[in-house]
Order: sequence, then structure tokens, then C-alpha cells
Amino acid sequence: MGAMKRFLRSRFTRQESVDDYLGVLVPLEEAHLHSHSARCGKAEFEEDRRGSGDANADGDLDDEETALGNSFKNSDNEGEGMLQMNAAEYTIEGLRRDVRKGEPGRRWTEYELKSKLVNKAIQDIGMGRYNWQLFVLCGFGWFADNLWMQGVSLTLPSLSEEFNVTEKQVRYTTSSLYVGLSIGSALWGLGADIMGRRIAFNLTLLITSIFGTLAAYSPNWPTVCILFGLMGTGVGGNLPVDGALFLEFLPDASSSLLTLLSVWWPVGQLVSSLFAWYFITNWPADQGWRLFVATTGIVTFIMFLIRFALFHLFESPKYLLSQGRQAEAVAVVHGIAYRNNKKTWLTEEILDAVVDADDTEQAPIRVSASSVLKQNLSSFSLSHIQPLFQNRKLGLTTALIWFCWASIGMGYPLFNAFLPQYLSHGGGEVSAVTRESGVDIDTGGDVPELRDHLRGGGAGESSGSLPRGPQVAAPLGRALRRLDPRAL
Repeated sequence: MGAMKRFLRSRFTRQESVDDYLGVLVPLEEAHLHSHSARCGKAEFEEDRRGSGDANADGDLDDEETALGNSFKNSDNEGEGMLQMNAAEYTIEGLRRDVRKGEPGRRWTEYELKSKLVNKAIQDIGMGRYNWQLFVLCGFGWFADNLWMQGVSLTLPSLSEEFNVTEKQVRYTTSSLYVGLSIGSALWGLGADIMGRRIAFNLTLLITSIFGTLAAYSPNWPTVCILFGLMGTGVGGNLPVDGALFLEFLPDASSSLLTLLSVWWPVGQLVSSLFAWYFITNWPADQGWRLFVATTGIVTFIMFLIRFALFHLFESPKYLLSQGRQAEAVAVVHGIAYRNNKKTWLTEEILDAVVDADDTEQAPIRVSASSVLKQNLSSFSLSHIQPLFQNRKLGLTTALIWFCWASIGMGYPLFNAFLPQYLSHGGGEVSAVTRESGVDIDTGGDVPELRDHLRGGGAGESSGSLPRGPQVAAPLGRALRRLDPRAL
């Protein structure tokens, strides 16, 4: 019992320390040798000047940087000149300018500046083993989301037959799931800001697996709906929690992986269709769907165990900063560098020195639960929507995007929830007896709707996710990173 308590404490309440990750810290004077610029062979300082388009960019540079820039241009050794320019960036003054660029005259909060500095440190560490492992583990959330949404729809014909529920009524099973999804997405998005990303990250899959597995033992149809709804509260938290967590550990240069996470979505649909094809077609109606749902619940629980027991997840450094736990935030950055076999320059002293300036708004950095709630509620203000209609072109673009998302929102549940029932009748007219009683559905043998769903859903979506991720995600990731991570 004592060992179990220590294990649970290490997974939920462990406090990171820089002393756990010795050997990863380098002096700030050597930071340019381990920076993102050194890896890609281009000075960020020079790159920012070329890309900013700011006519006053030259005026913002001090004499030291200008001299280094000329040295770089005239140097016979461009690599040495680039490192000289990069070294100027990795000073306290250079970092102060770097985290404040973009909005001249703005009074930055302490949290915002420290978050930007953490972003820079993560960028310099770059992608590595920890980030790729997190890509897979966050992909479990996308996978489980469509695994269950697809799975519930595929049980409808069997539920209708076993519990003698009409086809019209049995469709409310998916409605109960969507109610749970709506509640879960709202509560877990807020809960991750209050309790932390790590706890929410693990609990969503645990809740999903528990209530999903219990649904396989339901004695009647209302119990099925209730348990699927409770299961949906866990599924609904997967995308907002996993997406926010993954984004906060992503280097800017690898932001395309945020959208590439969507490749796990059709994989979930594919696996769900395969499970249903095997179980529902080879067992009687009152057994096949139960074996299918139970298997899906066990798979979800295995994913939870991999997340919780086999992988040491760091708490988000930005969440730690928002709670005033600066030492732990720095330790997490050191831990990422250690897991990726890289070096980092970030220390508490550097964070404090970079923030210590006249243009910094000194405010309490610890964010309480009530302030998080107020901040989330304030996002519903019309003042956030009015800028989207400032002119004709922007208003038209906003309306078209809203229309696309509304169409997807209506079309996806229609496809998932009702297409299996339509295909179960060969794509033809549903008989009056079936519509009223729902008891003459053949769920034995080779069910065509499962085969057609498998071909048209999972396989098609899988082939479309891979090439689209890198195309659209680089600007998307950069835009999302500019947002306050507490709002994600």
C-alpha cells in the first residue's frame, strides 16, 4: 500500500527540481552554441530583421548589434560571424528586447514575458525524444475520440434489436453521447487551467474507459444512454486538453505537428470499424455489441495505463508559471533538455532579470480558480467578435468560415450516427415495420454497412490527413502560440 501511494504521488503531485537533471545547463555566454539558430545555420537576429518589414528596425538596434552585423557581413567565415550575431541575442539585454518585440510601447505582464522566454528555451532545445513520445500519447486522445464516436453509431442497429427500440428512438443514443461531449469539452478545458494539464491529461482517458466498459453490461437502453453520456464527458476533454498540452511543449519550428495530430482521428475510426466488423458480425445481436464496446473500453484503459504508468509526463511550464511555481517551470525545461539529450540556458535568475524592467506590469502571477473562470467567461464578450467584421472582406471571410464549421458540425454526426442504419437496409427504403419496431434488422453474417463504412471512412480520412498537416499547420501553430496558453 505504501508503494502504491508513493507511485500515485509521483504521478500526480511530483515536484520537479533542477537537481534531478544535472549536466544540461550551460552558461548564457555559451547559449548561442546550443540555439535553434546554430542548428539551422541562420541567425535569428538577422532573420527577424529581414522578415519584420519594420522601417525602424535598424533604429532599434544598439551599437553592439550593428557592429556585430557588419562583422557578419564582412567576415570571411560566415559561420563565425553568425555565431557572433547570435551571441549578442543571448545576453540579458538581448533577451529583454527579444521577448518584447512585436508590440512597441505595450506594458507586458510578468507572466507573458516569462512565458515567451520559456518558449524560446524550448525552441532552442528543439524536437527530441520527449516531444515525439508526447506526439504519440496526445494522439491517443484523438484516437479515442473517434474510436468511441464511431463505435457508438455502429451499435445502434444492435441496440434497436436487443432492447426493442424503434430506429427513430435509438438515435437518441448518439444525442446522449454528444451531450456528454459538450459538457466534457467545456469542463475539462477549464479544469486543466485549474488543476493542471497533467491530471486532466490522465483522467480523461480513465473516465472514458470506465464508463465505456460499464456500458457493455447495461441491462436496458436508458442505462446505455446514461453511461455513454458519462463516457462522453471524458472523451470531450481529450481534444482540448491534449491539444493544449502538446502545443505548450512544441518548439515553434515544429508547430506543424499540432495539426498532424489529426492523423490519429481516422485511425480511431478505422480501428472501431474493424472491431465492429469482427464482433457484431460473428455474435448474436445481444452479445456482439457488448463484446465490441467492452473491447473498446479495454483498449482505452490500456492507453491510459501507457500514459499514466509507463510515461513520466512533465507538467506544463506555462501552467506552473501561472501558479507562481517558477522553480518547477525551469526544472521542467531542464527535464525536457535532459530527455532530448540537449542543453539549455534557462535559469530562475535569467527569468527574473529579463522581466525586471520599467515596462513590465507588476501583477500577482499566481492565478486563482476564480480568476481563471472569469477569464474564460470574458471570452464570450461581443468585443472579441466585433473585430472579425471590421470590413466587408473580413466579415465575409468570417461568415464563410463559420458556415464551413457549422456544415461540418451537422454533417459529421449525420454521417456517423445515421449512415450505418441506412446501409443496414442496403441503402434502400426502410420498411414500415422496421421504422416502427426496429426488430427485423439482420446483424448476423457479413454486414455490408460495416464494410462500406470501413472503406469510405477510416481509409479515406487517413490518406487525407498526412499531406494536409504540414501545409496548413505552420502558420496555425504560430498563431495559436501567440494566444495566452491559459485560454487554451
